[in-house]
Amino acid sequence: MGAEKFQKSYFLSILVLLFFSLISWTAVHSEEFSTIEGEKEGHPKIDSALFDLQRKYLLHGKGISQAFAERQDLRMDAQDRVTVFILPKPGEAKETIDVETLKAFGGEVLKSGHSVIKARVPILFLDQIADHVEGVNFIKRPDRPYVGQVSEGVNLTGASFYHASGYAGQDVKIAIIDLGFAGLSEAISAGVLPPTVIKIDCTGSDCEPSDFSVEQVDHGTAVAEIVHDMAPGAQLYLIKVDDSVDLMSAKDHCVANGIRIINHSVGWFISNFYDGACYYDNAVCTANHAYKSGILWANSAGNHARKHYEATFIDRDGDRLHNVTANGNFISLYAYKGDSIVALMTWDAWPATGQDYDLLLFDGSMKLVASSTNVQNGTQPPQESIYYVAPASGPYYLAVRNSSATSNLRFSIFTFDHDLNPYVVSSSLLSPADATGVMAVAAIKYNQWVTGPQEDFSSRGPTTDSRMKPEISGPDGVSSFTYGSFLGTSAASPHVAGAAALILSNNPDFTVDQVWNALISSAIDLGANGQDTIFGYGRLNLSTLFVDPVAIDFGEVVVGNLLERTITIQNTGNPNLMIGTINPPSTPYLLISDSCSGISLPLAGSCTLKALFSPLYTGSFNSTLTIPTNDPFNSVVTVSLKGKGVLIINLSLPTDQLSVIACSINAPPVFEWKAPPSFTSYGMQFSPDPDFASIPFKLKVPGTPVYAMTPVSWKRVLSIPGAEGGTIYWRVVGTTSNGAQSTSDKRSILVPAARPVGNPVISPVSRKALPVLTWENLCNIKFRVWVGSDESFSRKVILPFRISNPTLDGGTFSKELTKVQWLMIRMLVRNEPGSIMYWYVESWDALNRHVATEVMSFILSD
Repeated sequence: MGAEKFQKSYFLSILVLLFFSLISWTAVHSEEFSTIEGEKEGHPKIDSALFDLQRKYLLHGKGISQAFAERQDLRMDAQDRVTVFILPKPGEAKETIDVETLKAFGGEVLKSGHSVIKARVPILFLDQIADHVEGVNFIKRPDRPYVGQVSEGVNLTGASFYHASGYAGQDVKIAIIDLGFAGLSEAISAGVLPPTVIKIDCTGSDCEPSDFSVEQVDHGTAVAEIVHDMAPGAQLYLIKVDDSVDLMSAKDHCVANGIRIINHSVGWFISNFYDGACYYDNAVCTANHAYKSGILWANSAGNHARKHYEATFIDRDGDRLHNVTANGNFISLYAYKGDSIVALMTWDAWPATGQDYDLLLFDGSMKLVASSTNVQNGTQPPQESIYYVAPASGPYYLAVRNSSATSNLRFSIFTFDHDLNPYVVSSSLLSPADATGVMAVAAIKYNQWVTGPQEDFSSRGPTTDSRMKPEISGPDGVSSFTYGSFLGTSAASPHVAGAAALILSNNPDFTVDQVWNALISSAIDLGANGQDTIFGYGRLNLSTLFVDPVAIDFGEVVVGNLLERTITIQNTGNPNLMIGTINPPSTPYLLISDSCSGISLPLAGSCTLKALFSPLYTGSFNSTLTIPTNDPFNSVVTVSLKGKGVLIINLSLPTDQLSVIACSINAPPVFEWKAPPSFTSYGMQFSPDPDFASIPFKLKVPGTPVYAMTPVSWKRVLSIPGAEGGTIYWRVVGTTSNGAQSTSDKRSILVPAARPVGNPVISPVSRKALPVLTWENLCNIKFRVWVGSDESFSRKVILPFRISNPTLDGGTFSKELTKVQWLMIRMLVRNEPGSIMYWYVESWDALNRHVATEVMSFILSD
């Protein structure tokens, strides 16, 4: 009976292995077929955004997928997991979903509703969970309430002071001229835009009212949100355009309807030489006419500082190609497979020229894959454009060729989406930001607003005719209903447009010149003195009083100790600013230094206060100090203070900077600390952040100040940094019987990075013998061997392997391939001897961390 049971178990194991081999084989060939036939991409059980997230994760890795997740409002954690809703089949209960198999794939159930499971699942296994977890009908992004988020720029720029004083842009009309307003009805329903917006479509034969029911571009909606946050009382006109003629019609509509402000967070390419010149009804023509008609035109400077190259053509070696360097002719960029490479070139020969240059694009093997060879024989504008979809990931190279030019002219190249190497940040403004009648707006990220720097992508001046640009800087990276977080000069510009409306609501008789001057004169100078090519005149500022900080968190201070903080008051725009007597905070806070009370603070002058926190017992303490002034928009500034008095806990074991040995992650250490007997319970906190801004793992510990961690918990701790490894910080929080808490200092654990297998070998590689896979196993337990017919693995075979425990199975892995496996591999190249085959090894360690070797090759022998 024992032998019979063994045979049945063995037979079942073989069936399971064959089953998953067939799954892998089918998946490989289904993928090839889909690619060849051009079928619709996606997965019937996965939300399209999640499917795209997994695809980007597999193709491009963590960085790009993280950025994509943020844009899509998907919650991706440090362990490369995403929060999802898992739905059962219609009419079935959530209990029909196999939670244990979900956990086996690394899923974690966070909570359940009546008919849905909220889980955190590895992005890598989204499709596997959809296909192999019983009861799963659909995996989707979580349904979240739409809340009216207000741009952080409202407070940063001082707009909130205008609001508090009753100036909200009332009786002012603002036009947002953009390329589309998708999601507008949702934004109105959520309360982030008012139902009174006026919707105009200028893409037809005339500018006509529209409901924007069929839209694909949501950029204009996101821009309008910021304008409304800044000037909630203004009447918004949302005007859609598609080309420069539409833009002119939109401007005429604004003039005819008494609109005082236009925001245009759009850039135009190669319609001039970025010198503010008006040709062929380009955007510069339109914007300058709007200014002459009394309209303030705020425009994004562009996000192309790193996507721009400019030089005077020079050919040192006589090959008719521009020398980018002394010995090189190429401007490089990196594109992923499927990327649209758009490169646009113009040169200083407008409006028509006989100086003929061409733009060329080469792939990584220096094969010419695209070119723009427009004829310029005296009647054509100096324009060349390349649009190319990259068939493979890798470097691509742009070159400029002299086709028949007799002069060495200055030229400019922009790409839509790809950084250039080298790039030239100066004169990277797009039109119509180069127009004299346009207030060009650069971007500073909101959380670096006070001092900068400018966003590294934010386009810079001067114009190519050497005029100083931009005029001003606005905040970006702000909260957005449409985008979650809105980056770019497109977000900075509407802050300026909204600020102009606030100035007009306070000064309705101001001319466009007066509004312009009010904005630049009150801007807080950054960078070089006066207007510069990075920040313009400085960052947008509507307040005349700057207090930094306006909230102080002293954090945790041990009972009996003290901590000081300095508060700075600066006059940023009031020629007669008077500060009254400062009202000090309550105990346990003290105002120990005051150079501000009762003084007249000159323009650009500053003074300081010092506040002290000294708790005499445990607990949380909140207080305020108030600063009275004669500022009409900021008569009283309140600085909030908070802090916590704590008892002390001293950590004992393990020692700081504990180094974990990769192959012994199943042996957790013992944690010990010393603390007063008044503590009845403890909590351990583990974080990748030394400041514990996020705490992905916590443990509750009974009253004894010692904890023997379980292997499961230890693995969760070590998984925090991900495959790259890194430092984990830990601390202990103690709680007394009356609820008082104390937090220890922190210590660190050094986690090694996951390592790919070492010295992988496949031998022999003859058609007549079965090869053996061998490699040095560096603490990995699961492997996948990829073998492909080419370097892009368009045709491939994937072989899975697993060992139970790397510390028990030794340091070497060896496996002879089966006849079926070897035949499948050989058939990738039609079993032809002399064919080159490519392969690499993926591996996962006991923490489920994924790494891979470099791609290798071998030649199939006879």
